[in-house]
Amino acid sequence: MDTTIKNGWFGNDDFFKTFYVNGKRHREDGPAVVCGSGARHWFLNDKKVTWQEVYRNAKTAEQQVSILIHASADPSNLDDIIALTTP
Repeated sequence: MDTTIKNGWFGNDDFFKTFYVNGKRHREDGPAVVCGSGARHWFLNDKKVTWQEVYRNAKTAEQQVSILIHASADPSNLDDIIALTTP
């Protein structure tokens, strides 16, 4: 049995890929799971969350920009992006 703790991207680039930190799906600057269909799934510490939760937990402006870029791949997020970034 392989007991290696996963860190980084794993998966089939054509179907899906998953980002792990210490064996947990976790990414602070974008989706942790990216599917070939374009669907993106956001995780923090192996817990499925919304992209807005990842954005609120961002520690740097660079992370926030990266999150917004990834979230904007889904046009249904645009109103929420505008609301978050408009003073």
